[in-house]
Amino acid sequence: MSNWLPIESAPKDGTTVDLFGYIRYDFIEMRLTDCEYMLDKWHYFCAGEMLPCDGPIAFTPTHWMPLPVDPA
Repeated sequence: MSNWLPIESAPKDGTTVDLFGYIRYDFIEMRLTDCEYMLDKWHYFCAGEMLPCDGPIAFTPTHWMPLPVDPA
């Protein structure tokens, strides 16, 4: 069962989520983990810093998913 939700319903309050979408220009599907919406755009965590999704990889999210619960 898929838990992916339309990107329009994603939280924009700084909640960390996973994103699914594509890399613009190549239309390669991709999943980004630990993403946050801040400063009016999506950011993802990479190499110790938060990078904007419209940055080097030009990622366009189409769906989102809440992070799973950590194991006990």
